[in-house]
Amino acid sequence: MGGAALYAGLAASYFTPKIQLVSVIGEDYDEKTLQLLRDRGVDIDGIEVVKGGKSFFWAGKYHTNMNSRDTLTTELNVLADFNPILPENTKMLNLSF
Repeated sequence: MGGAALYAGLAASYFTPKIQLVSVIGEDYDEKTLQLLRDRGVDIDGIEVVKGGKSFFWAGKYHTNMNSRDTLTTELNVLADFNPILPENTKMLNLSF
């Protein structure tokens, strides 16, 4: 689970009580970050933790205007074999607003 899912989930949790994330992480993922999501009421039942696995990693260098960047390394790790499985409570989500 990269920064996009983390930050989108946290931001959305301020506007709606029904945030459910589906992703994959390795055992190296920071438990404090998962607790932060729980504390904000984000449902993380759809996050799969791969035993002995290493989480996705990207490193890059941003340029002055922040619109351009150079990728220094990309390590897919557990994301390479991820097969998303939606928890039952996610499948029945009512998306009417």
